[in-house]
Amino acid sequence: EIAKVHGIENFEKMEAGQYPLTRDAGFLDLPWTIIDNNGGASLGVTVGAGNGGYGLAMNAPAQAADEWIVTPAAELVAAASYRFGFDFRNWGGSPVTIQLAWGNTPDPTQMTVFATYANIMPGGFVTAKTLGGGFDPYFNTPFYTGDYYIAMRFTTSGTNAYFSVDNLKLDDNPSPPNRSILRMRTAS
Repeated sequence: EIAKVHGIENFEKMEAGQYPLTRDAGFLDLPWTIIDNNGGASLGVTVGAGNGGYGLAMNAPAQAADEWIVTPAAELVAAASYRFGFDFRNWGGSPVTIQLAWGNTPDPTQMTVFATYANIMPGGFVTAKTLGGGFDPYFNTPFYTGDYYIAMRFTTSGTNAYFSVDNLKLDDNPSPPNRSILRMRTAS
């Protein structure tokens, strides 16, 4: 079965160090949102921080992280299951926690968290599936088609917040939950 891809981003065609996130000339700019909850350093497109090139990174040796990134909207169908993937690397000394959320508004306070990966230690790039113990993070839409956003929150408990994320991908979940379970979960 072939999964339909609803969005992919590897940051290669974005301009390094620019906010709002800006595409190179000739590419369509899409509305990405970065929310810096604690002030100071924040996420930015950085050369050499990705898994093969550019990546979205934070390098704050004297600060802790509490940052959100919200993707542009994707039109998703009603009562369907979607998975979200990414590559992540903690380059610094402070463990990183990632929360994934989805919702029909780009405001993370109004979204539903569907995965949390706590205390990711420094090391090489790992995928969302690896962080999930071999399981892809996924969410199920309610009974209406609409525009939905994905948000990623990055927090550290201490200073030395140095990490990056790359290769974000939203696609159809190839192993969706049983439809009757999905109906019961959505109805409640």
